[in-house]
Amino acid sequence: MKKSLFLIAVLAVALTTLTAQKIDFGGNLELAVPMGDFGDLANIGFGITAQAEYPVNEQIVATGSLGYLMWSPKDEWKDMDYSWSCIPIKAGAKYLFGDNGLYGILEIGLYMFTVEWEYEYDYDDWDWKNDRATVKGDDSETEFGFAPGIGYQMPINEKFKLDLSLQYEIAGDFDFLGFDIGIRF
Repeated sequence: MKKSLFLIAVLAVALTTLTAQKIDFGGNLELAVPMGDFGDLANIGFGITAQAEYPVNEQIVATGSLGYLMWSPKDEWKDMDYSWSCIPIKAGAKYLFGDNGLYGILEIGLYMFTVEWEYEYDYDDWDWKNDRATVKGDDSETEFGFAPGIGYQMPINEKFKLDLSLQYEIAGDFDFLGFDIGIRF
């Protein structure tokens, strides 16, 4: 019981401290360029990400993000109607290189991938009334991954900042380059 009360007290102090500080929120639009074997199957994807940033000191900013990305198949796979989606949940840190807006970023987290497919078979040589069959399916996989990158953040006005970044997202067999444009407030 004493440990539970102590833990609750620590969490209450931490939440009070966090809410007393300035937490920036924002959203990104992302182009996701598949790499490696994933790049052989999928076209450029797109998605959105919500992000929170908490300044630890003048140079380090803690980050947390949640997104949704999706890809369509390349032309040679279109007859099978594949699609991929991903929900990345990441936490990390930005390192600000002075006051010029440049930063390096490293995030780690979970990437929940789903692939869905639909394929129609033709049975031309069989004597059935319906000589077509449709096969549908899906599969999901959660991968641990990390995303190093670089970015640039510049003030638009006193309240908003424009954020441009490039991250190489490494998550199992689903590596991709993420080009983000976002707003922080």
